[in-house]
Parts: sequence; structure tokens; C-alpha cells
Amino acid sequence: MIVTPIPGTHRDNVLSALRSVFVAAGNLDSQHHSSAYGRLLAYLEWANDSLRLLVGQISASDIDRLIRTRMYQPLLDGVGHLAGSDQQRLVNGLLANDVRERVVALDAAVGAFQGRMQRWPAMTSVLVLDTSVFIKHETKLEDTEFYVLAGAGAEAVRVTVADGGCRRAGPVERVEGQAGPVAGRVQPRGAGPAPG
Repeated sequence: MIVTPIPGTHRDNVLSALRSVFVAAGNLDSQHHSSAYGRLLAYLEWANDSLRLLVGQISASDIDRLIRTRMYQPLLDGVGHLAGSDQQRLVNGLLANDVRERVVALDAAVGAFQGRMQRWPAMTSVLVLDTSVFIKHETKLEDTEFYVLAGAGAEAVRVTVADGGCRRAGPVERVEGQAGPVAGRVQPRGAGPAPG
């Protein structure tokens, strides 16, 4: 599961929040409670704390999939009448299943988000070119100095060009040892490493 950060959030903060919620869910799963009602209250407290951490970091739909699940609302609604001893087994079973599902989902979300972070380093500039680049610019795509277009601060540049089939050009790599602006080489998808 890949989560969608809210525009403007820092990805390290998103990852930290996801990790915190994941660890807290794991702790909740391993805690012993004297009653099912105590366990229910601990679950609802975890959910509330998790919402506080994730709201403003990731999309509402991701929060719904990770925290406010189909089981969350009935458990919240039933907090007043699930305190009896007759319901303990049912409540414990529902909570055990939901918490374990949350742990698995959060683990997958953390792993997928970390994978995306590794794939797209923090100082990567992304240039999205439409087909007008072929009409308006005399320079061949392969000879374009993408680092100049990306501006100062770019450690890496990724270029996406739509053609008829919406294929993408691969990452542009630095050409070391040149005087002046650093140029890049286009690596079409599946073509192997870019020439240096």
C-alpha cells in the first residue's frame, strides 16, 4: 500500500508518523489487559493518537484504510454497551483481528513509503516534458542539459516524456568531468545504463 502525502508535507515527517503508529499498533497487540473493555479503550486511544499523528500528513482515504477501518466505527459506537462480561470474548476477538490487520497494513505502508523514498532521493528534480519539447526546442532530447533546466540544488534529474504510448524516458545521469554546466544523458526505459 502506497500512502499519499498531503502536498507540502516533508516526507521524513510522514515516514516518522507512519513508523510511530506502526510501533504503537504492535505494542497494542502485545499488551495484556485485565478486561476486554480495557482493551477496547486502549484500542480507541491508539486510534485517536494515530489520527492526531497522521491527519495533515497523509490523505484522508489512506487514514481510513489504515486506522478508521470498517471495524473502528462499530467499536467506537459500542463503547458504552460493550463493557459487560458477556461480550468479553467477542470484543477480544474483534480487537485482536483488527489490531493484527492494522499492524500488517501499517508495516506494508511503511515499507512501500521507504521504497518510494529510496527511488526518489530528496534532491531529485523531476522534469515532465510534453511533446512540444520536440517542436519548440532545436536541441535533441539526448543533448539537452537537464541539470541546467532543473536549476540549482538538483543532485539528480528524472525526466518523463510522453510519447504516443505514454512510455517514459528513464533517469538522467550526471556526466562527470565536464567544464561548465553538467549535462545529462537520456536513458530510454529498458535500455540499460546511460552512457557516460
